[in-house]
Amino acid sequence: MNNQTSTVSGDDSVWTRLLFAILFAFLFYFAQILLGAVVVVQFLARLLTGRTVSALGRLGQGLASYFYGVMRFLTFGSDEMPWPFSAWSSESPEVAVRGNDAPDAVDDDNLLRRLVHIILFTVAFNLSMTVLAVLVVVQFLWKIATGDALTRGAQFGQSLASFVYEVVLFLTYRTDELPWPFAPWPEGAPSAHSVHVERTVIVTPPPRSQRRRPNLANGDGPKADAPRDGPEPNGTN
Repeated sequence: MNNQTSTVSGDDSVWTRLLFAILFAFLFYFAQILLGAVVVVQFLARLLTGRTVSALGRLGQGLASYFYGVMRFLTFGSDEMPWPFSAWSSESPEVAVRGNDAPDAVDDDNLLRRLVHIILFTVAFNLSMTVLAVLVVVQFLWKIATGDALTRGAQFGQSLASFVYEVVLFLTYRTDELPWPFAPWPEGAPSAHSVHVERTVIVTPPPRSQRRRPNLANGDGPKADAPRDGPEPNGTN
């Protein structure tokens, strides 16, 4: 894995780019399998323990960024080649992701509602892959025929990549913000999201009552019973 970003320049032939596109298509496929595993484990962890796995949330962020970079490359929106030709990134590709101090951070504790949304956006993700495949074929055919890629195709690829980015963040419990159609369709780079961070609630037990030990030096020892009024009983009738 390189630390510097590798690019395909405009001087490279469309066939060279096509070879890289085929490679990224295979990597994209395996990344989808990994995404499915992360989504299932995150939901089961939330269902059984009430918490998600923070490490998987960070992996979800990395997958979202990776999908975004690959889709932009495939649709001619960028010449930068993602991993393994560039460093794997677990950060937002275009904008800084806000921390858990964001005012609109939400903790979605309704598991049934979350499950319905997960199913909905899983379908949306798969439909996006179909649209992406058609767009990539059109872009490459147009590039071969005319020498230039469709500008509108690249712009739509940018929006589609941003949409998939937001979907992956939601599916992996990285954020609770719902993508389109519950939010505006992204027109450019992904918007900032409030990152969902598990909050650990520490319950402090009440202080235990401590008995004060008698201090014999201060006269705190056991005291003799006070003398009773009247004659002492002699134990005889």
